[in-house]
This record gives sequence, C-alpha cells and structure tokens, in this order.
Amino acid sequence: MNTVVSNLEDWQRRYDPSWFLIMRIADPVIDQQLAAQEAEQAQSAAPAQGPASSVNQGRDERQSPLGLAASLRDALRPDPRRHISVFLPPLEVQKIDIPFSNAKIAQRGRQWYIIDRYSCQSGRSLSAQNNDVRTLAQKLSSVDPWTFALLKCKGVIKVMDDYRQQIRSFDFVFYVPDSNDQDLQSLRQNLLMDEMIHSVSKRVLIAKELAKSVNYVHNLKFVHKHICPETILLFHNDSRFSTFLVGFDNFRAADGGTIMAGDSAWERNLYRHPSRQGDFPEEAYMMQHDAYSLGVCLLEIGLWQSFVAYSSNAKPAPQRGEAYRQFSKWLEDMGTIQKAINPRSPEYQTMIALKLKEYFVHLAQTKLPISMGDQYSAVVMTCLTCLDEGNEGFGDDDYISDEEGIQMAVRFIDKILTRLDGINV
Repeated sequence: MNTVVSNLEDWQRRYDPSWFLIMRIADPVIDQQLAAQEAEQAQSAAPAQGPASSVNQGRDERQSPLGLAASLRDALRPDPRRHISVFLPPLEVQKIDIPFSNAKIAQRGRQWYIIDRYSCQSGRSLSAQNNDVRTLAQKLSSVDPWTFALLKCKGVIKVMDDYRQQIRSFDFVFYVPDSNDQDLQSLRQNLLMDEMIHSVSKRVLIAKELAKSVNYVHNLKFVHKHICPETILLFHNDSRFSTFLVGFDNFRAADGGTIMAGDSAWERNLYRHPSRQGDFPEEAYMMQHDAYSLGVCLLEIGLWQSFVAYSSNAKPAPQRGEAYRQFSKWLEDMGTIQKAINPRSPEYQTMIALKLKEYFVHLAQTKLPISMGDQYSAVVMTCLTCLDEGNEGFGDDDYISDEEGIQMAVRFIDKILTRLDGINV
C-alpha cells in the first residue's frame, strides 16, 4: 500500500486516471498511509504565507496529489468526516447569460462564479433530490479543476417558490478557475461561429478534457444525463485552453432510483441513445448512456459542425439546420422512410431514433477519419456502439454484477481515455 500512495504524484503527473479507482477502495490502510504521508510532507514543507484569500479559491493552484487523494477519500465516504453544510444563503449577484447555455456567470467582489440550476423533478421525492444535490456538491467541493475537468463547487442555494413554501430548484455555485483575462463560451457558441473553427490539436484537447470530466462524474458515482455542447464550457486565454462539464440539471446518483422519465425535445434526443429517447424511455439510465452522449459530442467536435442550429431572434431557440437536412437526405438516399407510417406514431419515432444512431456511426466511419484520423474515429465508434451486443469495449453482460461501476470505469479508462490521451497532433 505504501507503493500505491507513493505513486500518486507520478500517476497524476502522467495523467493516469486509474489512481482514482484506488481511492474508492474501502481499506483503512490507505487512510493510514495517506495521513502518514501528509504529515511527513507537511513537516518538510516550507512555512506557508498564510491562508489563501477567498478571491483565489478555485483558481489556478493545483492541490498536491496527496491532498487531493485525502479530500476525495473523505468525499466518497457515505458519511464524510467534514460535516460542513453545502447550502448557502442567497447571493446578491448579477447573473449574466452565457450564450447557448443554461449556466450563467456572476460576479461578487473580485470573485467570479458559474451558476448552474437544477430544477426539481416531479415524480421524485424532494428529500431524495435534496440528498443527491447535497452529496454531489460535497464531492464537487473536493475536486481539482485541472485534474478533473470539473469546476470546484462553493455550495448550493435553495431557490424557493413565490410563496416560499417549497423548494423549486437548486443553484450550484462554482468557482471560476484562474478567472483573469479569460474568454468564456459554451461549446455550442464555438460550433456556431465560423471564425471559431479550432485546429485539430485544439479539438483533440477539448475531446480529452470532456472525456476526463465524464469519467470523473461517474467515479463520483453519479450519471450526468445531459451531455451536449450546451453543457460544456470553454475557457481560454493566451496561455491556457480548458474545458469543463456543467449542466447538472438532470443528474442523479448512479445507484439511485429512477422514474424512467424523458421528454420529446428533438435537440436533446440527438444526444441520447435510442433506448433513452422520448417521453417514456425503454431502459433505465446507465453510465453507458453518458458514454453514448459523449460519442455524439466527440463526433460533433471532430467534424466541427453544430448538429443544432439556433434562430437569430432576441431569444435564440434551437431549430433544425443544415446538419438535420443532411440526415434527412441520407434517410432518403437509404430508402428507409416508409411513407405509410404516421410520423407522429411511436413506431416512426423509434425508427428515426435508430436511424439517427446509424447515421452517426456512418459519419464516424466515413467523414470523421478524414478530419481527425483513425484513432480518434475508433474512440467515437466505441462510444456510439457501447450498448451494442458484441461491442469490443462495453458489449457484454459483466455490468449486471458491477454494482460499484468499477468495471465500467476500468473499461472507460482503457477504451476511451487512454486512447484519446495517446493521440498526439
């Protein structure tokens, strides 16, 4: 176990995410060794210059591997030792819209924040949602943004209804890391702007960071359920280009109950596996469904083509654009549209969902390799087919007994993260 602890710094430096899985092992020896190593490191360290100002929280300072590991170990406990409430009083801030994102940016004094709203879901108990929100906020308060590609959480604000009788939503408050002189945009905004076409190396970087954030959401034992360009934020300045996943408006604990609820919003269904589309999805949500959504996003990033267009009025709304017309033409060329089927019928919607997935696979096999190469395209294919029978990465029944999600995490690292990390442009 000494070897495990001593290897943490080397693992983190090389970006080997398997070290995080070690932190999930319920073994007191790990806690003892972490405590001993931290004490030894503290004794040998130079005197600190004093506590960091709250202005600097969540910025560019990286936690040491030992400190990060210890805080994560505590966050992953069923009953964390740090009994600090994550709920905050209302913040007097002015919120500013982030184009094509539900998240907002706000400033208080010299500190910038990202505000991400989770609206309470009908059909789920408020108590269960409150617990999920609290647990996720506790875990996200321990993350290092540069290691996890997730923003560090300051806390959560309960938003009451007009009569202040019941909670109607929760606002997650995230620190903006290294907020000086940075340009903040959603990925959707980048995809829609012709002048923001990034180089292949930048696109690969975005893909790596996004995959990393999905991996760590899963390792925190949550499923995201809404991975799309609207929930991906890009920060960039002259020296750094960073990607963070937000949009926790539909998340839940991976082992929590599900009400099997969906919706028929076509712009959301683009990023959903066919088994999860529509108002009444066929399957309960699993981590593999997030992997599929990741694959659609990686395809979009690789082709650098927005799959969703937006109207140009004062309040832009999603609409079917050129990408959807290309899909419709592909359907016609394939001769798969049966005119006898009512377009409003469930049968037709199921057919479209399956054909959309087939179309994405077609793009990943034909157009994507030209712009991004075979290795990147293979990762996208793995994501898009992760729930297919016989998929080389995820297509067996081992997950039935994978209650802790360890096998999923190992394969995600092996088949997606490691392969993406091996792409050098």
